[in-house]
Amino acid sequence: MSGGRRAAVGIGAVAVVVAAAVAFLLWPRGTTEISEKDAVEDFREKKSTDTTATEGKGTGTPAPGVYTYSAEGQERVKLGPLPAQDRPLPSTVTAVVTDTGPGCFQWTVNLFAEHTEDTTWCTNPSLRMEEHAKHQTIGAISPTATMTCDPNQLPTAGGTPTELPCTLKLSGGPMSVTATFTGTATAKAGEAVDVGGTKVETTPIEIRYPVSGDINGTWVETTWWSRDHLPIRVTRALELAGTASFTENTTLQLTSLEPTS
Repeated sequence: MSGGRRAAVGIGAVAVVVAAAVAFLLWPRGTTEISEKDAVEDFREKKSTDTTATEGKGTGTPAPGVYTYSAEGQERVKLGPLPAQDRPLPSTVTAVVTDTGPGCFQWTVNLFAEHTEDTTWCTNPSLRMEEHAKHQTIGAISPTATMTCDPNQLPTAGGTPTELPCTLKLSGGPMSVTATFTGTATAKAGEAVDVGGTKVETTPIEIRYPVSGDINGTWVETTWWSRDHLPIRVTRALELAGTASFTENTTLQLTSLEPTS
């Protein structure tokens, strides 16, 4: 074999090894359920390190602690050249509520370890979303999608859609993504929802986002809010495609009004 041919074979072998290593690093893995014990440890850690939190329950906010939801649905995620991954939800998920100051709280939903969401809500003078962040792990990549809205006030009654223009930015992935959500929020008629045998009066608020930019599609989400602004039920139908693709159909139903702490 000539020297040039040996060199070509050697380069080819190196390329195969590099490609295999890259595929191993980027190839999507499975999912890991976050147990109530794990969520309680997370809550206690946040509580001990958050210097802005106040003691006890804030005005018009849910009691701090870990809430449990029954869950149905699945998601499909794809980033750039990575293969798509279908990820079903476990039968039970947790949500951690931490007090972040008078009239405000953070709601962290643990769909599974590879997909958690942090949303900061404030309730004075009425419900508004300060920031929403999705943390996802796909293979060895952990992108974060952050969404902010201006104005960010949600309606509490009336049935008339309120404009909710938002911007989503994805960072930490193989590419940067920016999308515009020119959506509306609508408060529906009040509804009593059963939680562990107790009827809870709720106000369903539906948010509809047509999405454009680096990704396109739709996002429809309804949350049934208690009077203390605890999410009692959440349904989401999301389908986004482009440089990053996300599909999600989920339903969460609170199983107990008493949090664990």
